[in-house]
Amino acid sequence: MKLNDKGFGTKDMIIYTCLFIFLLLLVNFAVINLSNSIEKKSSKERANALVVEKQEPKKQEENTKIYREESLSVYYNNKEKELENAALKYAEKNKLNAYNGFVVGVDTLISNKYMEKIVDYEGLNYCGGYAKIINNGERYDVDAYIKCSDYETEGF
Repeated sequence: MKLNDKGFGTKDMIIYTCLFIFLLLLVNFAVINLSNSIEKKSSKERANALVVEKQEPKKQEENTKIYREESLSVYYNNKEKELENAALKYAEKNKLNAYNGFVVGVDTLISNKYMEKIVDYEGLNYCGGYAKIINNGERYDVDAYIKCSDYETEGF
């Protein structure tokens, strides 16, 4: 039915509405496919990055054990040096007259923001420790001691 030949009839309006809904569904489908392809591409890139970061395991168990012990030793030696450097900064800033010796704990150095918490090699537990500081007149001598679940500095 047409109204004075100047507008759409009911039949025309239903056809145009159905066509508009069909086009909206096509656009929606295209957007969903595009989104999924982007997600797949980024997940493949992440997976490839993880494969690149993987290291080949050692062929022999004995070599792996030696390698782990060397890594463990290097890791904790670095942590001891961090503790020594933090204690030295603490002593210099506070101008300690530690001629007889002074002991500063890891917690004090952490709370005063000279260092961050020390974690064990596996990264699961926090380690304790302290540093002995002795003023020799010209400079400070610092010895660091750390105790973790799988390591303890000799003399702790």
